[in-house]
Amino acid sequence: MDAWQIVLLTLAEGHFLPVHPFQDFNDRSLAREIDSAFAKCSLQAMKKYCRRFFGLILALAPLHTAPAAELLYVPLVLDGLVLTYDISRLNAVDVRNSEQTFISSNIIGPNGIAFDPSGNVYVSNGASNSISKFDSTGNFLSTIGSSVTLADPAGLAVDSQGNLYAANFGVSAGVSSTIAKFNPAGAFVGAISNNVNRPFGVLVDATDNLYVGNWFTNNISKFDSSGTFQTTLGDSNNIDGPMGLAKDSGGNLFVANLNNIPIGSNVTKFDPAGLFAGYVGESANLTNPSALAIDSAGNLYVSSGISNTARISKFDSLGALQFSWTIPSVPNTMAIAIPEPSTAVLVLLGAGALLAYCRRR
Repeated sequence: MDAWQIVLLTLAEGHFLPVHPFQDFNDRSLAREIDSAFAKCSLQAMKKYCRRFFGLILALAPLHTAPAAELLYVPLVLDGLVLTYDISRLNAVDVRNSEQTFISSNIIGPNGIAFDPSGNVYVSNGASNSISKFDSTGNFLSTIGSSVTLADPAGLAVDSQGNLYAANFGVSAGVSSTIAKFNPAGAFVGAISNNVNRPFGVLVDATDNLYVGNWFTNNISKFDSSGTFQTTLGDSNNIDGPMGLAKDSGGNLFVANLNNIPIGSNVTKFDPAGLFAGYVGESANLTNPSALAIDSAGNLYVSSGISNTARISKFDSLGALQFSWTIPSVPNTMAIAIPEPSTAVLVLLGAGALLAYCRRR
């Protein structure tokens, strides 16, 4: 459990006054902690606040801790592994120092990876037509879907409500060329099939719009949060074999083009309006780019290559290559895991209750 502290929020002053830290609590211990907190705040200034009652609210807030590491997750299809790289420690000299094995079991031919708002990790198993769910530390939790709802599932995405979307890239009657949707409990709740053609990459943006990369038609379909088709981005003039998708904080969409013809191996960029805005990686010797991820600083990571020549390349927010490193297998997708911030304040006592408490003391 996170360490918490009792704080007094002074509405008139507009700031927090931390008064007493503690690790755990129940109903009785909380009462003792509250008493202890007020005992520590029995300064004349705090008594003045209680008497005049500017609006004190007793609350719980997380103690400040060091931010969690930002990690790059890389599924290795042939090895049945998921590696992580600590982005803060990544450099051109010693990449392996930041590399860790995150998952090594309960996945078969992982093609995609996604994260829900609670930090749980989802990995698509192309070889078993299923999705494995893990907690934030890599412990296996459950299996989602089957050959009835999934066919060689590839890219995954999760919306703000915890609904999971899986791109069915494989060929199977009634399942092919669909985006399967599962609710937060893992139950299948339907599929999107219109304007979807052999999808591989999927992406959900900050407003829960869904983007689908259509392999056969070389374009991107956009749907709103209800699954209603909105528009199409790109065509064969600027997309060739769309795989991984990524979107930066500015609303620019990036598409990994696996094929070499006609536009060559690179990454296509579309501006927030959906208009073609050029390529990334044209001079970086990218070979068959398959997956994309963007970190909190706006750096773009591109997995490319085949077999033992597979590598990941890092580009800055302006599209300049920073460095590349090789990996031991074929990474068909990757994602950036950014821990969600803790809830700012959990109110325990309303103003009236606290006023009575102040008077009683």
